[in-house]
Parts: sequence; C-alpha cells; structure tokens
Amino acid sequence: MNKEKCPFCTVNESLIDNDLAYVIYDNYPVSAGHILIIPYRHVSDYFELTDEEKIALQSLLERSKTLLIN
Repeated sequence: MNKEKCPFCTVNESLIDNDLAYVIYDNYPVSAGHILIIPYRHVSDYFELTDEEKIALQSLLERSKTLLIN
C-alpha cells in the first residue's frame, strides 16, 4: 500500500510503541478501551510478519493491558 493512502502512516501520536510497532486507540471502537496494535512495516496479514515483529506486537499487547487496567 502506498504510504500516502495508508490511514495508519499519518498517525501523529501513539499510546506506546517500540522499534517495530505502535499502539493507538481505535477511532471507531467496538468496546471501551479498544486499541489497535500496528506494525510499522506494511504487510497483508499477521502471517507475513517476521518472528521479531510478532514478538514486538506481543510485547505491546502486554504493555497495553497494563495501560488499560490502570
């Protein structure tokens, strides 16, 4: 996808991040606290991520849980 058309490439501020991904609140949440964990690299689906990227996403998931329950 062209970065100029990607809605996630124009995000100005994240809740938390690491070298490979970041977390934002969903603009159209399904439930309270609904977040998006987004890799910086464009991929078609989760299974195209490298093992390192999957670990980075998991790390942000754990950190997000702490953020949301506090």
